[in-house]
Amino acid sequence: MKREGKVHICVFRCVSYAALCLAEFLLFAFLRSYFLLVLAVLLVVWPAVSAAGMWYLAGRIQAVMGIGQGRACPGDTVLRTLRLRNPAWWLSLDAEWNLCFKNTFWEEESDQSIFMPVRLHGEESLILPLQISNLGHFHICAYRLAVRDIMGLMQVRIPLVLREEICVIPSRQPVPPEQAEGYMAGLSETEESTERGSDFAEVSEIREYVPGDRIRDIHWKLSAKKDILMVKERISMAGSEMVLVLYPGGEKETAEKVLTEAFYLGQTFVERHIPVRLILWNQNLFGWEENRFSGMEEMEDSFCRIYDIPLSMRNNREWKQHMANCYPYMGAYLFVSAEEGEVQVVLHENA
Repeated sequence: MKREGKVHICVFRCVSYAALCLAEFLLFAFLRSYFLLVLAVLLVVWPAVSAAGMWYLAGRIQAVMGIGQGRACPGDTVLRTLRLRNPAWWLSLDAEWNLCFKNTFWEEESDQSIFMPVRLHGEESLILPLQISNLGHFHICAYRLAVRDIMGLMQVRIPLVLREEICVIPSRQPVPPEQAEGYMAGLSETEESTERGSDFAEVSEIREYVPGDRIRDIHWKLSAKKDILMVKERISMAGSEMVLVLYPGGEKETAEKVLTEAFYLGQTFVERHIPVRLILWNQNLFGWEENRFSGMEEMEDSFCRIYDIPLSMRNNREWKQHMANCYPYMGAYLFVSAEEGEVQVVLHENA
């Protein structure tokens, strides 16, 4: 490690040591003992040796930080590893890591100090568990390492540039199938009133209802005209797309509920081979930000990208008007929001 640190004097310890030296010199002046003379010389020489050894060690020590995984779910425990590699023939009883934890999505930041020794011509490792409780994009930075000399009179503060990231997404837990089918049926009915190219599902033919047919396949408008139940036969869901518009709100608790519900919905549609378009407001761009996915890995990557912009930049009270202006040809979408702390998924017509 390149030695660029600053020396910090521990004033209290230096004053205490000076008092000890003064007491020893007074005792030597009174007793005139050779042992006390040797001790006095050691008390004078040893701090210089300790300081030189610390400076020598600080220029050769290597700090390494690692995390076992880059993605986690709430409730998981992530293991952080701090290592100090020392190729020098000197040691330190006390090295202090200065760490910073930052969640960009919630705009939260905190500091932590970790103490560990530096092994003589070897490596010292420390494994620390980190309990994950919230969604977001965590940045763990080690910005400084303070190495203290053996006597504890001074320390060298060495700047570090070590960074690890963890993206916390909801765990996989799909919503009940009947709920997803209800959303698809609602979108199908709405989209059929638009131009053919934007149909949610492709319909091969329309026939009379037969016991055992699914309720969601009933063509209600045509059934009302003919006074008999008519059913739509669908040949494919490919080429269709489910649109989710998220309004996370300003509160941390409700925003997590909205994101979690959207994640469950996205997983349910992906499992049914239905592509999803995830839309959120981006105040920095003053426009809508889109993420498309058709597989689980793509969906997880899409949710990780959401956290790159703070929550305060993700809401727009005029969302309805902006959606109508920016997506004039979109017939309908699922609007996921929270009201009075409860998540609501509403089929909204874009008008």
